[in-house]
Amino acid sequence: MAQAVLTDRQLRLVYDLGLNMEGKQVFKAKTYSNVKPAADPDQLMATAVILSGLQKYPLFAAERLDTNEIQN
Repeated sequence: MAQAVLTDRQLRLVYDLGLNMEGKQVFKAKTYSNVKPAADPDQLMATAVILSGLQKYPLFAAERLDTNEIQN
């Protein structure tokens, strides 16, 4: 039976830049690598809130990006 093994975890923060000239919502994302595999969602959100406090634009979303290797 195949199984997934976590090989990498990243935290992606999406910022709301507001509306462009055409009235469409604009977002910008920043990705942070080398996140501890044991970091739980509460820790990731706390980190996202702290990092977003240093940014010019408001935080729209925080995403956890996991990369898994499928093995037999």
